[in-house]
Amino acid sequence: MASPHVAGVMALIKKKHPTWSQAAIQSAIITTADDVDLAGNRFIDMKNWKPSNIFARGAGHINPPKAMDPGLVYDRNFNDYIGYMCGLKYNPTLMQRITGRKVNCTTVKNIKPSQLNYPSIMVTLSSKSSNETITRTATNVGKANSVYTPKIIHPANASLILSTNRL
Repeated sequence: MASPHVAGVMALIKKKHPTWSQAAIQSAIITTADDVDLAGNRFIDMKNWKPSNIFARGAGHINPPKAMDPGLVYDRNFNDYIGYMCGLKYNPTLMQRITGRKVNCTTVKNIKPSQLNYPSIMVTLSSKSSNETITRTATNVGKANSVYTPKIIHPANASLILSTNRL
């Protein structure tokens, strides 16, 4: 039943913000989701019956009033997805089925999964030490001159350096 609820929330947000893309609306929903229930309790990971973390539950439960005014959104466009699919090495037939047009991936800037401007970040970890620079572009859709502080959650076996602690 989540799908019709999400679709309804997306329709409400689109009504309030008609110029926002689907990606901006998705970002608003993801970044404002709650990680506690209505009583203020953390959600339970049904696998081990302990309080869940973001890796077990995803973004959390939709909070429609907060999603209406998220402050920041991470936007993407059609060409970003083309570059993403080319980076995943989709073949020309599959690309045409998905996009409805012929795509020549040799002429497109490939986008690695970690570089797609999505509210969360996915990086493949290996046993070898490696460095990767991840970039995100956030758009302020809230009050002018607002200040935002990033919330970083990562696995214990990974280290992270953030280039800025305030947006």
